[in-house]
Amino acid sequence: MLKRVSANHPTFKTITFEPGFNVVLADRTQESDKKDSRNGLGKSTLIEIIHFCLGAGTRKNKGLLVEALKDWEFSLDFKVSGQDIVASRDVKNPRYIELSGTSSKWPIPPRRVKGRLCYDAKDLNHVLGALMFGLPVSEEKYQPSFRALISYFIRRGKDAFSSPFEFHRKQQEWLKQVCNAFLLNLAWEDSASLQQLKDRKKALDKIGRASCRERV
Repeated sequence: MLKRVSANHPTFKTITFEPGFNVVLADRTQESDKKDSRNGLGKSTLIEIIHFCLGAGTRKNKGLLVEALKDWEFSLDFKVSGQDIVASRDVKNPRYIELSGTSSKWPIPPRRVKGRLCYDAKDLNHVLGALMFGLPVSEEKYQPSFRALISYFIRRGKDAFSSPFEFHRKQQEWLKQVCNAFLLNLAWEDSASLQQLKDRKKALDKIGRASCRERV
């Protein structure tokens, strides 16, 4: 459960979530007219910050990694497996995410970086995948991942709302099948096995074509 989003700058308005259904709206006043837009008021940025603190991948000069935010650090308070956690990530050095409230029972222990208990994004994704979704701490091909599954619950971008079965318009077909089967408590392993069979068929077809060219 998400509890709070905050930052290290006083100009940032801390967002607090209450138990149950929460709605984030842009205010309109009686003086607002048709030209007053609800765009550019931070709703999408709030979603970006949540993903950022939960170990999303980053690219320089993209998303939050822009010059205007170089001195910012964002924090997300949330509860997982009955534990209250605070994840903090610095825009200037996004490689590590500091976590407070970690447990020795977690599948991967944090590392100490400059006196702070931290995870890199890869390990944090493995830990959150295990805690939130019961995923194994491994990287088997065609298995559901934390980043993919959480993107169904915390959707970002217009394409994310085009279909209930995908969080991105160009999402790979196998990923849609595996994630939806997992979330519906179906045999997602069957979808993964099917994709592996497709890979083998593709490899055999390639060998067959090469063999035909050699005979010619």
